[in-house]
Amino acid sequence: MDCDALVSEARRLLHAGQNTRAAIVFRQIVSLSPDHPDALHGLAQLDYQAGRVERAIEWQQRLVEIRCTAEACFNLGMMGYASGYYAEAEAALRKLIAMRPGEARAFYHLALVRRSRGDHEEAAALCRMAMALEGGFEQAQRLLSELVAAEGPEPDAAPEQG
Repeated sequence: MDCDALVSEARRLLHAGQNTRAAIVFRQIVSLSPDHPDALHGLAQLDYQAGRVERAIEWQQRLVEIRCTAEACFNLGMMGYASGYYAEAEAALRKLIAMRPGEARAFYHLALVRRSRGDHEEAAALCRMAMALEGGFEQAQRLLSELVAAEGPEPDAAPEQG
């Protein structure tokens, strides 16, 4: 069976809820074609769903290395952020922004990563960029409000007279 037929079989198994068998087929594809993007994506998703986060990120990073698409970068960014692998998430999201500088959600998700890494100033700037790209971006506006509230008043602000 060729790789395309195996990919079709793995997808059929996924749709049938047979994830373990699908993973076996995806691994078979990788043994035949180590850089097969559909197999790498499938293994990343299955490992992530199964809680094997480090392995999932490795598969997704490999996919980004061989086929650096916006979707692959976004998926790696989301996996990394949700799992606390902030360096990997940040690198992937910055690649996405380089590919698609008008992608508001990339700026927003990078803002989340930067906030998690303690850089509230850059996170706020990224929220502003997301909102400039997509007017009415409510999630970015909420995050920016949280960041501004956490910073408190400007240090040079004169105290209110009462």
